[in-house]
Amino acid sequence: MQKGLIGALTCIGLGLGSTFVMGCTPPPDALSTPRTTSEMAPPRASAMSTEQAQAVLNDLGKKLAEGDAQNPLRAPKSLDDVLAILQSDQVDLFPAAVKLAKADPSPKAQTLAAQIELAWGENLRIVAQVMDVLSSDLREEARELAELEAAGKATPQDKVRLERVETIVNEGGPIVSALSRIAPTHIREGAALAERLVKTTPEGYEGYRVLADYHRMRSDWPAFDAMVKEVEQKNPNSVGLLFLKGISDAERKGDFEGGIRQLKEALAKDPKFCRAQAQIVFMSTGLTAKFDEYAKLKAMNPKHQLVVVAGPVIEAVNETREQRRTRIRRLDWRQPF
Repeated sequence: MQKGLIGALTCIGLGLGSTFVMGCTPPPDALSTPRTTSEMAPPRASAMSTEQAQAVLNDLGKKLAEGDAQNPLRAPKSLDDVLAILQSDQVDLFPAAVKLAKADPSPKAQTLAAQIELAWGENLRIVAQVMDVLSSDLREEARELAELEAAGKATPQDKVRLERVETIVNEGGPIVSALSRIAPTHIREGAALAERLVKTTPEGYEGYRVLADYHRMRSDWPAFDAMVKEVEQKNPNSVGLLFLKGISDAERKGDFEGGIRQLKEALAKDPKFCRAQAQIVFMSTGLTAKFDEYAKLKAMNPKHQLVVVAGPVIEAVNETREQRRTRIRRLDWRQPF
């Protein structure tokens, strides 16, 4: 059994993946449904204090770094490194990037700091949502196993499984609370930096683009439209503009196909834009499309938090489906022996 917070993150995914294989989870159509960003990153209440939450996330960051200690981006030395971290969309790299960017008063550095702060907050919400959804299935399994044990019908394997599932759920709970407590802090900081950019460099488009992202997160569409209009006037070729419009199409019109098309256009211009690829995973319809897009995200950044938390589940669902297809083909009388 893996120990600690990173163990909880990974084991929640692995635990539900193996649970799916055993046939205990909901049908895979729940995974195949397209999701908007607001569904994947809802605000959550947390009873944890900011200090407690930060301590939990500091521990989590250390655990994530253990398997990635040689990554030079863990000690960024330039704004190019900060940009690479933003493109990676990997939350455990964000603290060092923000620290470096905030120490540089240039508009470029302040823009990067604002973008990372907003992405940081939204990603924490996404991880909290994914963990809570996956954990809910494990909680149900734990209840069923506990009932078997109480009735004296649990096998030794059932008892081992119960202990493992309860550990996963118990360790995951504090992470969800911590993520939910800290996420708004980063979102507010990103918005404040963007507002400062608009005041100090109103001729630039960057502050408006970041503020549009902030208003999009709050579903304040009139404010979003006003910021997008500024970006269109100042830099109509902005990659970030494609990202914003893609998510807006899915959120406001239910046009997932059009949204994905714009996100892929953004990726064509910036092939390292992991945040856009993660959104495509959520917005894709059907298990085949979702798995294909997830595989692209994993190839872009195997340390991305979505790969760590939800990856084992997505992979287990795909593997089980492929096994079933093989069995069906074997039983089909029309197929040659």
